Amino acid sequence: SAEASCVRLSALNRLSDTAATQDLLAQLETGSSFVFEGTSGKLLAEHRLGAPGSGGASTTDLWEQVKNRGQGDLGSFTSKIDVGGRSLFLSACRFNAASTPHWLLITVDTEEALRPAFGLLAKMGGLFALILVAGLVLVYFVARRLTRPLEILSAMADELGAGNYNYKASVPGDDELGVLADSFANLSQRLNARESELEKSTDLANRDFLTGLWNRRYLERRLSEQFALSRRHSNDLSLIYLDADHFKRINDTYGHASGDEVLKDLAEIMKSQLRKTDFLARVGGEEFVMVCPETDLPGALQVANKMRAKLAEHNFLGSHKIKMTASFGIASLAELSPAEDAAVLMKKADEMAYKSKTSGRDRISSSFDAST
Repeated sequence: SAEASCVRLSALNRLSDTAATQDLLAQLETGSSFVFEGTSGKLLAEHRLGAPGSGGASTTDLWEQVKNRGQGDLGSFTSKIDVGGRSLFLSACRFNAASTPHWLLITVDTEEALRPAFGLLAKMGGLFALILVAGLVLVYFVARRLTRPLEILSAMADELGAGNYNYKASVPGDDELGVLADSFANLSQRLNARESELEKSTDLANRDFLTGLWNRRYLERRLSEQFALSRRHSNDLSLIYLDADHFKRINDTYGHASGDEVLKDLAEIMKSQLRKTDFLARVGGEEFVMVCPETDLPGALQVANKMRAKLAEHNFLGSHKIKMTASFGIASLAELSPAEDAAVLMKKADEMAYKSKTSGRDRISSSFDAST
């Protein structure tokens, strides 16, 4: 604005003192400055910034602006003018010196005038962007600090729901989420202990108390599952049914305790012939069943023959050197019709064992080879 400079110029007694006026104009660093005599429009002093001839407007053009805008009581004005293809800001004010009106005009190139503002805006934009990025980073870490414990708790709940009671995770801190995570961990430990106890109880319930083999109830459930799986994948499945011969004589001669020892030995001999995929159960007093997945009749017959040979060479009851034989029956899934189920397969194996017992004992019977 030129108004502050007008106050200082009006304090000069004589504007004819060109040197003093010129010194005052030289102190104005905001643009090119000009002093006109208010009546005649005579240029009394000027100071142009930059090289000589710069400033962007002729004094005639500037005075025309004063004549057009500075009439009447108007003491100052500011306007934007276009001179020679350039855009300028013009600030003008009227003052009296030695009772004579004068005009002070200051011109600034528009680009130069706006450059500081643009620079300030650029700095403010950069600062705003920096603050925004810093804010987003802060929000991310704060949100992560809040959501991470929730993710851990959610994962713990999912694992517990899926029955994985050994899953271990912790939430740092002693706030509500940390306390809740500790509760989850304690619950997991208790559930894991309960599951172990339940597995032990279930295992005991499915085991034969004397031999440690699976019992009949467990055998029937496992056999049904294996039967359905074999049918679905078009695999064969065979059963080997073993019935110890003349077992009652051992109980009658040596006592039931000795009979129990014989049954334990018999179970161990059968277990020695098991593959990883086979499973063995005691289904009666001296009756056992071996389930052989992916095994046809010839394969099952081979296993039974090995078992029969093991029995023949084994001495039961230690020093008594008791010999024992067994009647074997074999049945295969391939023998059944599509409508027949696992219970029919079990019945056929039992019938083959009964056939061996009624045909002289110590033999293997199956549809593959009627008597061996």
